[in-house]
Amino acid sequence: MAGMKDKEFTMVVPGISRDEAKTMKTSFIKIKMKTAPNARGSIAIGKKDNFAGIMSNCLKKLNGGF
Repeated sequence: MAGMKDKEFTMVVPGISRDEAKTMKTSFIKIKMKTAPNARGSIAIGKKDNFAGIMSNCLKKLNGGF
């Protein structure tokens, strides 16, 4: 697709089960590969209590840190 590649997409979906989260994760990966195959991404599933840590780990992985 045309246009500047300077955007970022973040999605938080609270109130779902682990199975629902896994289904959404799989679906999103398929859509991402079709729509933006060269874009990098990170997906995490976890409990609400650990949200800040989960997001922090995702950002570290995207920026090359582990």
